[in-house]
Amino acid sequence: MGGLQRCSICHGIKIYAMQRFYSMLRAVSLGKSLLYPAASGMFVGGIRKMAGEAQKIAGNRVSELMDVLVGNDTYRSLQAMDSLREIGMPAVAPLMELMMTGTGNVRWRAAMALARVGPYSVEPLIDAAATREEAIRNPAVWALSEIGSPKAVEPLINVMQKEESECCRIITAAALLKINDPDGVKAVQREIERSGEEFEGRVTEALVGS
Repeated sequence: MGGLQRCSICHGIKIYAMQRFYSMLRAVSLGKSLLYPAASGMFVGGIRKMAGEAQKIAGNRVSELMDVLVGNDTYRSLQAMDSLREIGMPAVAPLMELMMTGTGNVRWRAAMALARVGPYSVEPLIDAAATREEAIRNPAVWALSEIGSPKAVEPLINVMQKEESECCRIITAAALLKINDPDGVKAVQREIERSGEEFEGRVTEALVGS
């Protein structure tokens, strides 16, 4: 048998083995086992243990990065944001807490990190954008504009239409234009027609500044 043919056969066996392993893994996740029903409980237990250990390690790493994030070294703070982005979902809850309870620049640093984390941050940021406290709402709106998720469009339209603070309405309108969803853009155009040229100018300034 030629070397090329042997290589092809070995590759096929590897692919088949991987497919069977992932089939078993999916089945176990549903409480079943295709190949080893007696061992499925041990398998699930091992997976859960590994997941718990991984979560603990991620939590410790997030705590370390949060300390760097709020520190005085701006460069290291930006590096921490990038590291939190790589961690992903486990970083969202601590960052949201920081944005909700922090002050001044700390809130904005948390918002910047949440924007870097991306889609995992969208739902909690939408909730924060609906709060009455402007110091929380504005960073949340900005972060949503950076992520650019269509999920944020309708909630942001509601904020823009119902909010009394002109500053918040301007920031929210700019966020909608940055996301550039057709429904959001049309809503901003209607708001500009209602509010006038000065409002349009300030929205443009906010959009350029973002």
